[in-house]
Amino acid sequence: QDAIKMYTESAVATLIDENGKSKELALALGNRSAVYFQMEEYNKCLEDLEAAMMFGYPEDMQYKLFDRKGRCQRNSGQTFEAQESLEMASLLVQKSKLKEDDKRKFKEEIRNTMQSKIEEKE
Repeated sequence: QDAIKMYTESAVATLIDENGKSKELALALGNRSAVYFQMEEYNKCLEDLEAAMMFGYPEDMQYKLFDRKGRCQRNSGQTFEAQESLEMASLLVQKSKLKEDDKRKFKEEIRNTMQSKIEEKE
């Protein structure tokens, strides 16, 4: 709860530019979404993820949001949407600043996550 309060206060204190963007606000919302995910508050997590993207979450880090979004959707029973989000995360990791080996590992984790969901349904 303390982390939620801290990220909310951080979000409220940011300035939004003339294009409706704020990197600081986007980062605060992205971080708050991670806390909501850990708390299994998936609807709040998804709301923050969407808002973080809308406010201009950095492109080189967007793979993290789509990964979290896919896991939220999967945990909420939205299998088709989860697969789309996880596939997007796998594509967006190429724009990240991760080392090539870490990008490969991330993609492998995404494949394993998607495969485990398919096996659970069978």
